[in-house]
Amino acid sequence: MKRLILAALIGCSGAEPNMTPDAATVPGEDRLRVAFTSTRLGPNYQLFVVDDDGTHIEQVTSSTGSSLSPSWSPDGAKIAFASNRSGRYGIYTLDLATRDVALVSLELLTAANPVISPDGNSIAFQGRVSGQVGFDIYVVASSGGAARQLTEAPRNDSGPAWSPDGRTLYFVSDRSTEGVFEVYAMDPAGEDERAVTTNQHVIGRPTALPDGTSIAYATGDARTAIVRFVLATQEIVVLTNKDDSEPAFSPDGKLLVHASARSSASDIMILDLTSGASRTLTDDAAIDGSPAVTLLKGG
Repeated sequence: MKRLILAALIGCSGAEPNMTPDAATVPGEDRLRVAFTSTRLGPNYQLFVVDDDGTHIEQVTSSTGSSLSPSWSPDGAKIAFASNRSGRYGIYTLDLATRDVALVSLELLTAANPVISPDGNSIAFQGRVSGQVGFDIYVVASSGGAARQLTEAPRNDSGPAWSPDGRTLYFVSDRSTEGVFEVYAMDPAGEDERAVTTNQHVIGRPTALPDGTSIAYATGDARTAIVRFVLATQEIVVLTNKDDSEPAFSPDGKLLVHASARSSASDIMILDLTSGASRTLTDDAAIDGSPAVTLLKGG
């Protein structure tokens, strides 16, 4: 059984060429865009973006090394990502209009899983310093600067995710039992840490649903399932259970975009939560994963 969790792969400024200049924005149309990572053009992971109907696919990074864990800015103009293009993993942003890449943070030994805050001003990520075995959660201004450490756990705190209102940071941690991850929460200053789930054995990072009432995450052993955890009642609803992971949602909460290892390779799939219909967005022999979703307004 092949399981894809790109969020766990981690445990220079410049410009990227426009690899597909014909994939321009369609005037007058609102478009749901999915960013994802893929090995389709070589051994290293690069970032791609595609419409939710499979059209207008673009490769948006092409550096040496890998580019991982895309996160959209609120306006869909930039993508934050982790990359080892400088020799070790740091946090970068890509301006999709100019293809300029800006370094945000390279001060730690390694950094991964960036996620931009709902107001666009901050980026939360997991990182560790030299001599440290596990990860902690950090936050840095989207424009760059010194990163601020929010957690200090004996093992691993990783996979941060913002609530839609920006008032809560969710993350996973094995602070209670080594190797067994559960979802925790805190405020953006690193205060009021609290456990959210128990006995869930969470895989990868969580994500908050757009209405703020629930979080979703992957869990399971032989075959992973994506579940929705209702915060008020702690009710657990299985959304898909066919070896799927890395959930992301459309801004209206009606579509679940996720990675799936149900075929011989890992692909991106989309589940309509209203009709229950599922479709494949990417279908190739490469490893595709870490989907992130935004809505681009047509002009």
